[in-house]
Amino acid sequence: MNVYPIFASNLIETVFDDEESIKKLNQICEDVDWFVNPQEGNNGASATRNKLILEEYPEIKESLSRCFDQVNDNVLQLGGNFIITTSWFTKITKNSFSQFHTHRNSFYSAVLYFGEYSKEQKQAPIQFESPTADLPSHYIIPKTWNIHNCFTWDVYPSTGTLLFFPSYLRHRIGTHNDDKPRYSLAFNIVPYGSYGEGDSSYNTDWF
Repeated sequence: MNVYPIFASNLIETVFDDEESIKKLNQICEDVDWFVNPQEGNNGASATRNKLILEEYPEIKESLSRCFDQVNDNVLQLGGNFIITTSWFTKITKNSFSQFHTHRNSFYSAVLYFGEYSKEQKQAPIQFESPTADLPSHYIIPKTWNIHNCFTWDVYPSTGTLLFFPSYLRHRIGTHNDDKPRYSLAFNIVPYGSYGEGDSSYNTDWF
């Protein structure tokens, strides 16, 4: 039997092992301006007002850009050039969570977890929702949930966990069950330069 996961929405998990950058990020997030998202469905999840955090730390931005380049070269194989645009910290305190959302005006998105925790602690997972969940006309509960039949997928972070995923994927922060806040760095990625072809051609140098 062959199973082909065609037209996959790739969730790519890797490890960001730049220890100096992780140490720096922990220091930075102690002195930033936070605000609680007022949107319905959000319960205490905070983000930084500054949505260009990485512009102030070009070395970390460059290191993260290289990580996406490696993912592109080894997995996506899209070619072309990509840059990080917006970037911000998130903060989750005990019993807090966020609503499902997507990132518009972005191609790929990413989340880096730099706090001191491990998968075994199961702290506030990031939960992804299937973009095809509403397509089937029949509602069937599987006898065993797996990656082929699930509607949501949870990832529990460890220190240095770096996730890349298409920006159209709906996701949220699950409920945090620890007294210590959970921090992360989120950022968006877009193509630049010349890409596409024919009447779908685009070049960022046109502006």
